[in-house]
Amino acid sequence: MLTVAVSILLLGALVSALTARLPRVAASVSLASLVMGCLSGLAAAIESAALGGSLEIARPWSLPSARLAVSLDGLSIFFLLTVLIVSLLSGIYGEAYIRRSEGLSKCASLRPLFLILTASMATVVCAQNAVLFLFAWEAMALSSFFLVIVEDEHPETRRAGLIYFICTHTATLALFVLFAILGRATGTLGFEGMRAAMPSGAGQSGLLLMLALIGFGMKAGIAPFHFWLQEAHPASPSHVSAVMSGIVIKVGIYGFLRLIWLLRSVPNFWAIALVLAGAVSGVGGVLFALAQHDLKRLLAYHSVENIGIIALGLGLGCLGLSHHRPELALLGFAGAILHTLNHALFKSLLFLGSGAFAQALGTRNIEAGGGLLKRMPWTSALSLVGAAAISGIPPFNGFVSEWLVYMASISAVTAGEARLAAVSIGGLALIGGLAMACFTKAYGTLCLGVPRTEAAKSARDPGPVMIAPMAALAALCAFIGLWPGPALSLVESAAAAVCGLDLQAAHLALAGFVENARVIGFVGAGVIVIGGLLAAARSFLLGGRVTPGVTWGCGFPAPTARMQYTASSYAQPLTRAFAPVLGVREHFDASAGYWPEKYDFSTHTDDRVLDGLLVPLGSTTVGLLAWIKRRQKSRLQYYLLSVAVFLLILLAWKL
Repeated sequence: MLTVAVSILLLGALVSALTARLPRVAASVSLASLVMGCLSGLAAAIESAALGGSLEIARPWSLPSARLAVSLDGLSIFFLLTVLIVSLLSGIYGEAYIRRSEGLSKCASLRPLFLILTASMATVVCAQNAVLFLFAWEAMALSSFFLVIVEDEHPETRRAGLIYFICTHTATLALFVLFAILGRATGTLGFEGMRAAMPSGAGQSGLLLMLALIGFGMKAGIAPFHFWLQEAHPASPSHVSAVMSGIVIKVGIYGFLRLIWLLRSVPNFWAIALVLAGAVSGVGGVLFALAQHDLKRLLAYHSVENIGIIALGLGLGCLGLSHHRPELALLGFAGAILHTLNHALFKSLLFLGSGAFAQALGTRNIEAGGGLLKRMPWTSALSLVGAAAISGIPPFNGFVSEWLVYMASISAVTAGEARLAAVSIGGLALIGGLAMACFTKAYGTLCLGVPRTEAAKSARDPGPVMIAPMAALAALCAFIGLWPGPALSLVESAAAAVCGLDLQAAHLALAGFVENARVIGFVGAGVIVIGGLLAAARSFLLGGRVTPGVTWGCGFPAPTARMQYTASSYAQPLTRAFAPVLGVREHFDASAGYWPEKYDFSTHTDDRVLDGLLVPLGSTTVGLLAWIKRRQKSRLQYYLLSVAVFLLILLAWKL
């Protein structure tokens, strides 16, 4: 069934491309292929999960050292389910989203590329041979690149595409070197053979970690390799952004977990590096999100934040492996793996919501909203679920996975790593508080108050084809938060595979923590239900006795939409407190007098890595090379001499 699913997706991409001149036919073929392919893959994953992950397929391949080998163990099953669920719901939403967008409806390549991306990600997480893995990885990289630049008439889209292209192929190059080293050490490029032949305490651990951070970490968006996310996500169509943030970056997390599975044991400094990288990514990501006004750029930085939380879990899991503490390893990896699923669900929901808001407002700037809760009630309510989930508020799913990472952090104290535990706990607490501040800013500016623009006054919810996938994602966020058992059974299987533990032992080790999370989730649900009942009772008792009016303006009789908090003013206390990190630039303009007709305040924040380091470094390098070029002697003897000197240096180095 797995090969059938991938074949259906690829065949659908081909037929959709060939029928591009018949838009209705292409759309029907694409949607049918997506639904049938994803459902076939889901059936294969569920069947394998029921059988304990027994599916294995191997075929010969003409490429050297390559085999068409796929397998569904606990880790692959979990990620395959995540890939197919998010791709299916985002693709269904995308059909209606494309029809509502004049520019996208004319793009013939969008649907085929989306199907290729889905098929390539499914292959990556099931591949059991390094050559097949890299082949599918490159197909994923190229298809996602072309999806990023689908609206290449905009300069910012072309800039985002160039940055993403450089980053994704830098990551691929690092993975080529990584698998070459592993293949040389084990004598095979098959994953099962690598794991069996991997020497205990494999050497070159530092080099392997560096290559993994560049290869998998850049794809995942771990700081400081995150700088493509805030450029690529806003440039992509919203359903593509949902897939890229929900699952493309999670393929990098899968790569980390698969590498740890291959090595079987990792040194202690891996744990330290991943925990520190996770803390920096988490805190840095949410801080830079707090300073954004572009909704999709804000969500992109929150992807960096949540990858930081996942990296904390990975680091704590590695800590358990290095200290031979299986319960700590299991708890850390379980928290990271569950947060991978949770982030895929609520971040996809938020990106789909951002697409509905952007189409209604004609812009991604949250300052153009206001009052959308009354005008777009379905989109606003479902986006509120996503905002609560990403902030880690019970009874939604984000709380459960963060709870497991908290518990792993506390358990790290018993392993003699109190300082590392303090970094993790402090980072998680700061991330949670800042995330709540950020989403109260974004959601309040968009959905509460009164409309700031004419577009906000006339905004309406999209049709049911766009609302239904969002509702399904919101329902999954609530279901996992209230009843995490089914999701945790898949997480236990994946974490046990990484740790090399028995599944029953994994279930017993996590049972108490999961039960506590479920109880807290029901308490949170009870608070929400009681609050809703009190609000309904108030409305009933005051029905017909109180008439709604404008917000009281402290005696001022003519309030306007400008007399409410903007995103910049709401976030100003926090952005000023972290000004040395953010480097926020403020713009203030006001006319003279007590009642100025013109008043403008805005802020702008550049990315520290991309705009603060890489762009100036690139400009300096280009200038230096231009200076050298102008001073080159255009005589053949000098070129021959430089080549000879270079060859002598290479010879001396090899000797």
